[in-house]
Amino acid sequence: MKNQKIVQFFDKDFTSVIEVDPYYEKYYLKKGFKKIKSRLSKFAYLKFFRFPKLFFRLLKNCKIIFRNPIKSDYVIYDDINTQFIELLLENKKFFILPARVERIKQIYISFEIIKSL
Repeated sequence: MKNQKIVQFFDKDFTSVIEVDPYYEKYYLKKGFKKIKSRLSKFAYLKFFRFPKLFFRLLKNCKIIFRNPIKSDYVIYDDINTQFIELLLENKKFFILPARVERIKQIYISFEIIKSL
């Protein structure tokens, strides 16, 4: 297998890296993605600048609830494409836990949660 060259871009929010074939480079540049020019810039951004940006976005967009979450029989990890699982668990108590930072809407904080950390 040949060693293919891959072009890397930051996504529009500068929160993740997208790897594409060089054939699509012009397309992604037209769409507003920023090309990663060096490994050092990728490392610096993902290790030092990404965390504060995601943290403040999370605090801005989510509601902090100071109590324990509602007790459930099942916890579904990830809220993407859960419609079929919801149909299966229609008569059960379940909780859908978003796994992606952008989709988190509520954060539960309580003494029991802090104690278990």
